[in-house]
Amino acid sequence: MKRLVIAEIARADLTSIRRYSTRTWGPGADRQVHECLQDCLKALTRGTEFTRSRDDLWPRIRMATSGRHSIFFETDDAQVLVVRVLHQSMDYRRHLGATGEAADETN
Repeated sequence: MKRLVIAEIARADLTSIRRYSTRTWGPGADRQVHECLQDCLKALTRGTEFTRSRDDLWPRIRMATSGRHSIFFETDDAQVLVVRVLHQSMDYRRHLGATGEAADETN
């Protein structure tokens, strides 16, 4: 199993998603969205067969989908580095513009 590393900006994305879900649909929906995202993140550590390459957006970046959210990440033999978690309605190119810097800001 690979190690999961979440960049600081991706952590901020997850916090923002949780706040928005609570504010818009209430605590129950918040938990559901959070659990789905967490399940997808855990699945990435076991394999990425269910993901697709998005080299058109950023070199070596891959994308997984969880509900209406897209998880953007890079992977190697040892780890999965999550660089952004974005709603599907967002402009991926604009939000991934800082991905190179974001990947350096991991915890």
